[in-house]
Amino acid sequence: MRLGMRIATGTLILVLTTAGCRPLYIPLVPDSETVPAPGSRLRLATDSALTWSAAERRLELSLSFSGLSESGWLAVQWFSPAGGQAASESVWLEVGTEPDTQRSLVVFSPADLELLPGEWRAVVSWQGELLRQFRAEVPAPIE
Repeated sequence: MRLGMRIATGTLILVLTTAGCRPLYIPLVPDSETVPAPGSRLRLATDSALTWSAAERRLELSLSFSGLSESGWLAVQWFSPAGGQAASESVWLEVGTEPDTQRSLVVFSPADLELLPGEWRAVVSWQGELLRQFRAEVPAPIE
């Protein structure tokens, strides 16, 4: 009798716990709303770069891009050698008459940002979508 009760209790617990564990449904093909239209995405050119400007004593992010089909915010986040976010800023970009025209933009690190020696990173995103991560080495000061 006890064995039958234990088996019944164990089976009940097993059924209740597995009934609550439904596998997540992930569609194999995303909805058309989530897929960007071809050619509507902002594209960074390969000559875009993050460099150390010794004259300015700041990091210089040079961006060349095309495919700007709508106005919006370009966000830049600066990450220190320690790995944490040190600063962030956004630039409003206006769409021009020719969306596929190659355009350029230079963004400097904030003037009040203490640039420690080491590897710095800049993460560029457009309308919340990651475009690219850049990195540059800030040299130690020469004494």
